[in-house]
Amino acid sequence: MKQIKLCLAALALVGTLAVPAVANARPRTVPASVTARTAGTQPLQWLADNIALTKVSLSPSMKRLVNSLIKAATPIMCPLVAKLAAASLRSFVQQACLDIGKSADPWTSLVNFTPVLCANPASIFPDYAKLFVFACGFLV
Repeated sequence: MKQIKLCLAALALVGTLAVPAVANARPRTVPASVTARTAGTQPLQWLADNIALTKVSLSPSMKRLVNSLIKAATPIMCPLVAKLAAASLRSFVQQACLDIGKSADPWTSLVNFTPVLCANPASIFPDYAKLFVFACGFLV
């Protein structure tokens, strides 16, 4: 049951990355005072320690379920995430995302691609740099 909750939390966090594109929101900056107050809080640290995609180990049945969810979600999510990327990288981001969904093991592909994406999120998603840097803290 714990794995289900962790997977759902991880998928919900990843899904929230597409919210600005869905809502057609303009980039907003988070005041430094807010970031400083929330960065070291215990709940956020617990989330970061417990839902990092690269640290989650799935049972075979859970992996099949998550793989089917990823395969179903990528055609919808990838164009939304690509809209958040820098114009010169949109096609790369969308294709990489779609390739994850088309792979034989989407979960493993996602886990392997996340550190690449999070290596320099500010250059890939310049308008949403703070959001992606924050989210990558939970994903890697």
